[in-house]
Amino acid sequence: MRIVVAISWVAAAALASCLSPVLERQCERDDDCGSGYRCIATTCLPGEAPGDGGRSGGAGGASNAGGAQSGGGQAGGGTGGGGGTVVCGPSNCLSGCCDAATNRCIAVANQSTMTCGNAGRQCLACPSPDQCVGGTCSGSAPCDFDNCSGGCCVGNVCVPPSAQTSVSCGLGGGLCRACAANSVCNGGTCQAQATCTAATCPNGCCNGNTCVPFANQSPTTCGGGGAACRQCLVNQTCITGSCATTLCNPTNCPNGCCQGNTCVQPGNQSQANCGKGGLACQVCPAGQTCSSGACVPTGCGPQTCMGCCSGGTCTRGTDNFACGANGQMCTQCPAGSSCLNGACVGCGPTTCASGCCQFGFCQPGNLGSACGMLGNMCQACPAGTQCQMQRCVPVAQVAVGAPCTFDPDCASLGVGAICKRVTSPGNATYQGGYCTLRCGQPGQSCPMGSSCASAPTVGENDNICLDNCQTAGDCRSPGYTCYSFGAAGFNACWIFPTPMVVVDAGVPSLDAGRPVGAACTNDVQCQAPATAFCIPPTLAGFNTGYLGGYCSRNCGAAVTCPAGSICVTETVNGQPFTTCKTICPNPGTGQSNCRTGYICHPNAAGSGWCGPRCNNQSLPCPNGGMCNNATGYCQ
Repeated sequence: MRIVVAISWVAAAALASCLSPVLERQCERDDDCGSGYRCIATTCLPGEAPGDGGRSGGAGGASNAGGAQSGGGQAGGGTGGGGGTVVCGPSNCLSGCCDAATNRCIAVANQSTMTCGNAGRQCLACPSPDQCVGGTCSGSAPCDFDNCSGGCCVGNVCVPPSAQTSVSCGLGGGLCRACAANSVCNGGTCQAQATCTAATCPNGCCNGNTCVPFANQSPTTCGGGGAACRQCLVNQTCITGSCATTLCNPTNCPNGCCQGNTCVQPGNQSQANCGKGGLACQVCPAGQTCSSGACVPTGCGPQTCMGCCSGGTCTRGTDNFACGANGQMCTQCPAGSSCLNGACVGCGPTTCASGCCQFGFCQPGNLGSACGMLGNMCQACPAGTQCQMQRCVPVAQVAVGAPCTFDPDCASLGVGAICKRVTSPGNATYQGGYCTLRCGQPGQSCPMGSSCASAPTVGENDNICLDNCQTAGDCRSPGYTCYSFGAAGFNACWIFPTPMVVVDAGVPSLDAGRPVGAACTNDVQCQAPATAFCIPPTLAGFNTGYLGGYCSRNCGAAVTCPAGSICVTETVNGQPFTTCKTICPNPGTGQSNCRTGYICHPNAAGSGWCGPRCNNQSLPCPNGGMCNNATGYCQ
């Protein structure tokens, strides 16, 4: 994406007044140039032409004339005469624009996005992403290698490496791709994440996937041999990966106080044992209580609370249900507003910088029915356009089999268009994505040049439209070739090399018994048991965020989830739903081991679970939170 810096006409005029203006004009002889200029190498340059009496008078007295010959300059002033200067304008720059900084005429053929104009008007800078065409700023140029060689393209928008994520990664002006599971985008290239093990961390312990060497360990992260880091007990310290008992002191009890040889942490302190910094615990005097290792007056008010008071208790004052500051009574923010710095603020640029406002609520801004950014009002994209990078842009015309990253990339195929990225059981990927439509049911037909087919024997159970072909050269490469669907009487492009079918233990067939978290299109694919169901990607016109479907089951105190999954309660539009979700490590860090398009969410029980990105959902974040489009988490 080109970045254009516009210089205001005021700043340009000020700059022009500080520089000696120069007008470079094409010429054949001196007569073609103005007074004080000569024709040198076919260009008018400052100089005294023969017969020109001079450009200015003397620098001294008030009566010194400019020159003795005819056509002489104006008589000198009291402090020195001044010569005439030709000013760029419509009279001498009709086929270009005037650069205010240099007084030069910039011809249309030599203009750029920083200097654009015609008819002798002042040159202006085009706003991003417009281009200067024939002296006029006009629409953005298509994204390709010429203007995006250092990044990749999402529609007509260039995504530089600094803004890329694991779902939009690439270089050379090509289409942005999604990285494989357990990979991240680094400098435009998908790279596998490092894993902390005993082999890679022999002299330290593993804090998630980060190796903590002995030299950097503390009582809260201690261990060796690549094992998981653990926390030492109270009055213990970490020595070369092992927890050792020591006397209570400021070194091993920096956040608490010492009661005998026991370190009392702030969470376990009371009025009878209060302190910090490893000093001896003290008893707070009457009328005071212990808070964060210090004795403070009891009661909530301006003297004891920087947040707000709720039922006599001081709260932080930044929650929508308890908003306030300076020890005042907490208030509950009304619907459509959020608590910002202790005050309830409606949806706008300050509370919805990463999305747009609709019905008073902050939306992610990436939906066709609610598209926008920077806290502005959401708009519904008109027919023939779609919401990309939070802007309504024309829908690119694609054919069946075209590469894609998201379902909207295939929108020109018609209602129900999808971007196929994996086979129905997940045993193979469609390299670069595959634009298609579901077919085989009444009212479902394929566009001209494509045919309806499935390939259950090699892993594709869904009936989808496939691009027709005659030879392998008619198909995209790499990743696809021309197959014969003999029974149906046509040839079509599909995945190459032919996928291997892998059936999980206990799964009776490819089209049934899919595990929790697997992709699906109907409930039957997730059964048995008979109570299993498929969470669809869309429901009643809203995006659920469960891309490609998600096999799940109801659960609760009496109904447990199968191995590899946990019971999670979600609140959707104010209603709680308790279902089984796939377990994932390192919650809050991104995709983890989840399917493409999903991230690892934290759970109250401590385990992570694979769930949707907030920017793939129509519903707003709970409790008035905002969606971070880069990470996919509500915040």
